[in-house]
Amino acid sequence: MSRNKNSSVLAIGIDAAESTLLRRMIEHDELPALRSLLADGKWLSVQSPSLIGSGAVWPTFLTGEEPANHGIYSEWKWLPESKAPALPGALPIRKPVWHAAWVVVRHPRGPVPKLTWIYAAGMLGFASMTSVLALYLGEIFCFTEETIGYVFLYVSTLSLVMRSVLLGPIVHRIGETGAMRVGTIVLFLGLVLYPQVHTLWGLAPVMALVPIGTALLFPATTALMSHATEKSELGTTMGVAQTFAAISRVIAPLMATSAFQRFGVGAPFYIAGGIVALVGVLAFRLEAEPSARPESETA
Repeated sequence: MSRNKNSSVLAIGIDAAESTLLRRMIEHDELPALRSLLADGKWLSVQSPSLIGSGAVWPTFLTGEEPANHGIYSEWKWLPESKAPALPGALPIRKPVWHAAWVVVRHPRGPVPKLTWIYAAGMLGFASMTSVLALYLGEIFCFTEETIGYVFLYVSTLSLVMRSVLLGPIVHRIGETGAMRVGTIVLFLGLVLYPQVHTLWGLAPVMALVPIGTALLFPATTALMSHATEKSELGTTMGVAQTFAAISRVIAPLMATSAFQRFGVGAPFYIAGGIVALVGVLAFRLEAEPSARPESETA
């Protein structure tokens, strides 16, 4: 092919054409138009990028760029968090995976790191409670393996209703920052009140506070993270937040069960409540709508 910059290239796409069948038809002169084109051209094979939809194949073919650069992954949607197309000859800037996690540790007061710590600490408090909930209910209310399922059914139903029906209107009314702050208050009350009730009638409303609080706290926090993150780093930010939350889920059972054995059956709930109280302090010190910071400020 000529390298003259003024020359033109005509790309013809035949959908679902099988290459060996196509060549056999050309050899049998069943496709004379393609045969004449091949007489003055070349027959080459290319490999499509793996694990992508067909909508990404032609933009990749026409631009010579990977989907991560041209941003098109399917026929239906341009992913808003995808990187802007790279300039001709420009090398894409790729930061190491650990960079975003290190930013959270090194700059904890930044908008995204602060939200990440809120999410992780909130998960630590919540997971501490769930780690000993069955033990606590068995010790205080004599729940057994045959009856504990009703408790989780009750809590799961409340969580489903909160997240699928009520969360949207609440956020629309008080905003994501408001929902996060209210969530910390409600979750704190639910945790510290657990050891204070000794009847099932008293337990039911206290138990409801926890799924209500988590339904407000966690989705609002991740939504605020998405607002405060550069679009090109959105996936990385969410992955780092889940990494820190996973670490919390590992620490929580060790901490909660140890407190349950050493300091009494109510101790894990007070410890979890204290952790969520610290989360509340961070939540109320957060600006109303954190905005995205340039990547240079988080380097």
